[in-house]
Amino acid sequence: MQALVLDDGSSTAPLVTALRDAGVLVTAAGGKALRFTPALNITEEEMDSGLKIVEAVLENQP
Repeated sequence: MQALVLDDGSSTAPLVTALRDAGVLVTAAGGKALRFTPALNITEEEMDSGLKIVEAVLENQP
């Protein structure tokens, strides 16, 4: 399990929704962190693909 802590002004709710819509499931943790809990059998290719989606979603947020 890993988490990405957001800046003080960021809200997790819109990011959780945007990531879900893009195909990546995360949960909000503590109000300003996104928690990633990948399956134990995730492949390196699946991880790379998911991280590229996360990067794209974060770049497109206001």
